[in-house]
Amino acid sequence: MIKLFGINEYIPIYQWRADVDAAKFHKSIDFLKDITIKLLTGLLLLNGGAIVASLTFIGTLINSPKSIYINKFNEPLLYFAIGSAVAVILCGITYFSQSYYSAAIDSSLSILSIQQYKVLNQRKIEFYLAQQAEAVNDMEKAHLSKIVDGLYRDDANYDEEINKLKSEQTCENCKGDTFRKIAIAVFLIDLGLFFYGVYHMSLILLIL
Repeated sequence: MIKLFGINEYIPIYQWRADVDAAKFHKSIDFLKDITIKLLTGLLLLNGGAIVASLTFIGTLINSPKSIYINKFNEPLLYFAIGSAVAVILCGITYFSQSYYSAAIDSSLSILSIQQYKVLNQRKIEFYLAQQAEAVNDMEKAHLSKIVDGLYRDDANYDEEINKLKSEQTCENCKGDTFRKIAIAVFLIDLGLFFYGVYHMSLILLIL
């Protein structure tokens, strides 16, 4: 008589492993997200604060004899304004980078899940092959052979799905890396604009 594979024994184990893997991935991406938000907020505050400070200083010069120098503030204000706009653009670039990395993590979790099903499928194959070796008649052997053949087909389908997901993951990581490099370059440019504006502001203050 054919015995059925006791799948209920294994499901809680594989579910626990899947939950642990998912928690690790999400903890990692949440950390990176927090750091990114703080950096972008810092950039906006730097440039926005510099604009407010500059305008406040200009306000004190309007009714003073040194009001002729007000037009010299145009250049540093322009750098700070461009820096603020670039920081907003950087938010968009970072969003695309993180979205691709998130998609890659989802693909990775799907791969882990399918691999766990594949291991479970191997257990089933071993279980039914052992029964096939102990089968008492040809009819039972034929039924078990059909079951095993179906499990091998499932195994091949799992391999195909894993290869497809790995290809997608590679593509998503590649796009994420590209946007990350662009984001780093834009961040450095933005920081450079801020310091260049501060430099010009210091030159004006020396004149005053």
